[in-house]
Amino acid sequence: ASLPNRSRLPSLRHRRVFASMAEVALSSKAPGAPSRVHELVRRKTPWKESEEIEVAGPSGEVVLCQRPVAVHVPSHGCCVALYVLSLASFAVHSLLTWATEKPATTFSTEPSSQFPPVLVNVAVDCQACTTHANKQRKWVVTYGYQGFAHCAGAGDGAMTDVMNQSVVMCRATDDISDASGVRVRLDNISEGLRAISGRPMVNISVGEFAVTTPLESWHEKTLLLGIVARRDAEECTTPSDCNLDVELYLASMQYDGHVTWGGDGWGGAQLNIRVLRFAQVYTTLRRPLLDVLAGIGGASAMLMGVFGAFRKVIEVLMVFPRDMRAVHDAAAHTVKQVAEQGVPL
Repeated sequence: ASLPNRSRLPSLRHRRVFASMAEVALSSKAPGAPSRVHELVRRKTPWKESEEIEVAGPSGEVVLCQRPVAVHVPSHGCCVALYVLSLASFAVHSLLTWATEKPATTFSTEPSSQFPPVLVNVAVDCQACTTHANKQRKWVVTYGYQGFAHCAGAGDGAMTDVMNQSVVMCRATDDISDASGVRVRLDNISEGLRAISGRPMVNISVGEFAVTTPLESWHEKTLLLGIVARRDAEECTTPSDCNLDVELYLASMQYDGHVTWGGDGWGGAQLNIRVLRFAQVYTTLRRPLLDVLAGIGGASAMLMGVFGAFRKVIEVLMVFPRDMRAVHDAAAHTVKQVAEQGVPL
C-alpha cells in the first residue's frame, strides 16, 4: 500500500515543537528515566546526530519529525572505558620500552674527507739498508697534503733515517703516482746484508691498530687503509660536536710494480700508504621521544575507530530496533496531542 501524501511542518517553530515534544514523550516512556549521567553523556558525546521520523497525523497525512539521536549510555560508557584502559596500557608499555631499550646503531658510508686526519706511527726496520751514495740516506718517510684543505693544513714533510716517526694520515687521492699521502722509500737495500738480516719491514700503528708490511728489493706496494667512525649524533664529523671516535683498519695491500732505481747487488723499495675514499660510519642514537608519542597518537586513532565501530554494531543490533519502536510511539502520541491543541500540520 502506498503511503499518504507527505507534508513537512510549515515552519521551523513547528518542527522544533514536534522534535522537543517527541523527545520528552520518549524520555517519559522509555525504561530507565533519563538521569544526570545520561544528560551529561548526551551533551559530551561526539556523535551528535539527528534522525527523521515519519508519523501519520490525524487526517492521514505524514508528518516528518526530527530529534537528536539518543546516546546508549551502557555501550558508549563501556567502549570509552575500554578505550581509556587500552590506550593507557599501550602508552605505559611504549614509554617503559623506550626508557629501557638500548640505543640503536645504524651503518652508513660517508666521504673520508669529512673526518679529521689521524696521527699514525711509522716504524721502519731495515737492517739491510745502507747509505745511498748520492742521496746520503738509507730511507725517507714523506707526506704531502698541499691543496687538501680538509687535512687541517698538514702540508708537506720528510723524515730521513728515523726508525719511528709520527705522520698524518689523511684522505688525498687514489692516484698512486701522485706524491700526496704517505710514502716510505728505501733507497738502498744490500742483497748481501738482506740475506743475513732478512727482509725490510714497515709497521703502521695507531691505538690498537697495527699492520706490518714486508718489502722486497725492487718492489713497490700500496697499503690501503680505511676509516671507521663511531659517533652519537647525526651528521657529526668533528670531536667538538659529539662523541666521535675515528679508527683505522686494513682494507687491502697490493703490488704496484717495481721501482725505477737500483743496480747490481742492490735495489730499492717503496711503500705507498693511502686512505680509502669512503669511511664506514656507525651512528648510535636513542629513539626520539617524539616517535614514541607519535606512536601513541596513532594507537589512539586506531582504538577510537575500532571501539566506535564496535559500539555502532551493538547499537544497530540491540539498541536501535527497541528505540525506534519507542520513538515512533512517542512521536505519534505527540502529533496527536499537538493536533488536538489546534496547531495546523
